Amino acid sequence: MLFFLLEVVAFWQLAGTREAFVFEMLVLLIISCYGGGFSCMPAYLSDIFGTRQLSAIHGRILTAWGLAGVAGPSIVSCFHAQTGGYTASLYFFACCFVLNFIIAAVLKQYGLRKDMASHSAL
Repeated sequence: MLFFLLEVVAFWQLAGTREAFVFEMLVLLIISCYGGGFSCMPAYLSDIFGTRQLSAIHGRILTAWGLAGVAGPSIVSCFHAQTGGYTASLYFFACCFVLNFIIAAVLKQYGLRKDMASHSAL
């Protein structure tokens, strides 16, 4: 969830930055969150769904990640064609990360309820 919050701030700030150094640091932060999310995904999935179907779920996540790698530049291109710049697409992606954060928070609550139910059954 921290990665999503960092990316909301980074993409939002990236849309308005005019300084090269700030731009570079924000892109570095975004790339770091991408790598951090990639490395934490198996542990996160096993915490939420357990290890029984982890490989199948992880495969689906990686497929979705690959599709996002194709769709993302297409979305940026459409925004650029409509607006003549990248600001709108950066704001759009910042809003997408807000949605990602909400989904992660809901999944975390679902996992906490599931853990509490299994512990109370013992």
